[in-house]
Amino acid sequence: MTLSTFFLVLASLCLSAVAQVLLRMAMLTAAPLISNFGVPDGILRLAGIAPLWAGLLCYAASMIPWLLVLSRLPVSVAYPMVALGYILTALLGWLLLHEKLTSVRWLGIGLICLGVIFISRSNGPVPT
Repeated sequence: MTLSTFFLVLASLCLSAVAQVLLRMAMLTAAPLISNFGVPDGILRLAGIAPLWAGLLCYAASMIPWLLVLSRLPVSVAYPMVALGYILTALLGWLLLHEKLTSVRWLGIGLICLGVIFISRSNGPVPT
């Protein structure tokens, strides 16, 4: 994998992880709206929650570098790298939303890292 492809993977995963955190923030705001106003009115009120739109925009933006990645790597190599997004999302949740990362979760993050390393090194040269 070239350095530019690696940065495209990273850009896509970062945008996707930020999207997850923004969507979580939106839903933390939305839950009281839905319980206080009921489902139909609560869902309509979601339209006014800025983190929801920012999260959706980040998701859409994450597709641009991802499509470029798929044009350069076999899907069997590219898609397992999405697992790195789990790590970024967990770290952002811990840093920004103060979610707990237990020792078992840290162990899982380490195993995900190992798995991605094994998969990324298991293929030979990528045909162009």
